[in-house]
Parts: sequence; C-alpha cells; structure tokens
Amino acid sequence: MLPASAPPASASPAAAAQASSHSLSSSSPSSSHSCPPFPAYRQGALQRECALEFADWRWLCSHALDSEGAALEYFYLSPFYVEMAGETLNERLRRGERNLSDLQGRLFSVTYSNLDVLRSQVPGAAGAAGAGAGAAGAGAGAAGAGAGASAAEGEGGAAELGVDFAARCTFFNSQALFHITLLKRELARHGAIHTVPLRVYAVISGKIYRVPPLSDIIQQKMAAAMGHLEGCFDVLQGRLARWSLANGYTWRDSGTNLRAGARHQAACDTESDPDEGLCVNEVFKKPGCEPAVRVLHEEQNLLTSEIAALMERKRQAEKRWGAQREAEAKLLAAMEKKVAAYRQLKIERLRKLPPSQHLEFLLRQKKQLEQRAQERAAQAEAQRAAFAR
Repeated sequence: MLPASAPPASASPAAAAQASSHSLSSSSPSSSHSCPPFPAYRQGALQRECALEFADWRWLCSHALDSEGAALEYFYLSPFYVEMAGETLNERLRRGERNLSDLQGRLFSVTYSNLDVLRSQVPGAAGAAGAGAGAAGAGAGAAGAGAGASAAEGEGGAAELGVDFAARCTFFNSQALFHITLLKRELARHGAIHTVPLRVYAVISGKIYRVPPLSDIIQQKMAAAMGHLEGCFDVLQGRLARWSLANGYTWRDSGTNLRAGARHQAACDTESDPDEGLCVNEVFKKPGCEPAVRVLHEEQNLLTSEIAALMERKRQAEKRWGAQREAEAKLLAAMEKKVAAYRQLKIERLRKLPPSQHLEFLLRQKKQLEQRAQERAAQAEAQRAAFAR
C-alpha cells in the first residue's frame, strides 16, 4: 500500500514506551504475590494504526506543503485514505464535483494548519522577483542583439528559481503542521447537515500519523504508572522493609548505619556538609518533542498578536470614550447655559407683568410644557412601534 519511495511503516516512540512499560511490569520480582498483577496492555487494531507513520519522500521532493489542498493531495497517497477511499466524498471532489453541500457521507477535511504563521517567514521572496527579471531579460535578449548576455541572465534566473523552489519545499515540508479530520455528514433536524468528527490525522514534518484517542492515552499512561509503582513496591519490600514478631514492620535499609558512619567520618575530616550518601538514579526521562515545541512557539506568537490587537482596540475604545465624554460635557454645559438664560428671561417677563397677570402667565407656561411632553411621548411611542415592526 505504501509507494515505492516511501520507507516502511515504523513504530512511533509511543509504541516503544509501551513496550518498555510492559517489559518493566513483566520483569518485576515475584515478591509482590500478595496483590494481583495489573492486567497487561494489549494493542488492538486502533492502537496498531496509531503506531504507524507514512512518508513519501519522492512526492515531498517535488511538491511543497504550502496549502491545505497540497496537504490533502499528499494525504490521498497514504494507506489511511486508500483503505476507505471508496466510502468518502473526497473522491467526488477529485472527479470535479463541487456541489456537495447537501450530500451525506464521510469527508476528509483540514481543520487546522499553521500556514498563517509560516507564510510570513517563507524564504525566497526576493529570489522569485529576481527569477522573473531574469526570464524577462532572456526574452528581450532573444529579440534583440544582446542574445548571449540576456540568455545567460535568463539561465541564472531559472537556476535561482530552482533554488528558491527547493528552499520553499524544504521550509514548508519541515515546518508545516496540519490536522486532517474525518467528518461524518448526516442529516439533522429541519433538513440541516450535521458533522461529527470521527478520526483525526496529523501531518508533521512530512509524516502522517493518526492521533490516538484520549481513552487509549489514559489507559497507556495508567499501565506505565502501575508498572513503575509495582517496581517501587518491590524495592520497598525487598530492601527497606523488615518484619519481626516484636517490632512488626521497620522501614530502614541495612546499609544505613554504615553509610551514616562514613558520612560522619568524612564530615569530621573535611568540616563540610557531605553529599556522598546522596544517590539519585534517573528512572524515566521524557523524550523531547520538537513538533510540540514548535506548536507551542506558534501558539505563543498567535497569543502575542491577539493581545497586541486587543490592546490596540482598547486604546481606540478609550480614545472614543474620551471624545464622547468631552462632547457630552460640552452639550451639558450648553444646556445649563440655555436653562439659565431661560430662567432669567422668565424672571424678567414676570417682573414686567402686573401682579394680576402672574398666575395667568404661569398657567400658560405650564400648558405649553404639558403639550411638549405629550408630543415627545407620542414620538417615542411611534419610534417603538416602528422598531417593533
């Protein structure tokens, strides 16, 4: 099922860790007969598929994983897709069909990629411009008298273009990261299409893996942890635990007194804090994961850019808010000024009128205010009705 240029499927580091944990649990001493052993972890078809990887170096040498379409074309070569190619909607897409919005079935789709980060760091942008200038010089030299110099310039541009394409392939094929999800499209309520993710595949550094399910990861980690715990209890029971009828269990190593005497003698001789008795053995060292570190850096860059964008939006909002506050303050000052002028005018008009007409003037002013209030209430009611419609 693999192409001729692809290396044979090999087990991932997770499988090696599983094998080491199984050998540790199986090689434990028989002194822990009091408790039953933890059941061994057995791989199924799903786990065996998660332990495989696929890579086609011939295809990667002539193509760059610089788009989601290229990632899907590369995924079509893997046995993960070939096994279920006849059951997916991708075959219809490859045959030229485009209207698949209402169809039901299984569909492989790219759900995540880091191309937004890589496209800002891609090398060879200036080299492509130089290659274009070299090709234009070659055409002009073929039409004119300076054919030799222009042809040499065109050859140099073509060579530079080849170098740029090779650098682009190397950059994207080693840095690109894609998540390809197998989606199940099924009919939901009201005729809508509902998608359910079934499997997730990862394309990392040109290699295709199947992402293991969370339950399998937890089961594997629990099996490894139980293997380490069994070894720890065997050491405690075989070396440190002592039992007697009078004292019961005593937790003290037989060589503790000898080491304590040696440390005391060394401390008396050197008059310094001794550390010869400290012995630390590295039981398990987690291997480094370069793709995980790269993904972490990319996530940090994305978070930094998002924080910068949010801070810029905050500054703009504060600026707009300050401008609105100033406008409201000016409007309030103008309204207070108008109210003061109106009161002053009213007082002057009352002073000019005789005392017998004061009550009539105030009643007329009250009626005008009531009419204005009714007009404003009617306008507000009309606006609410129009908004409700």
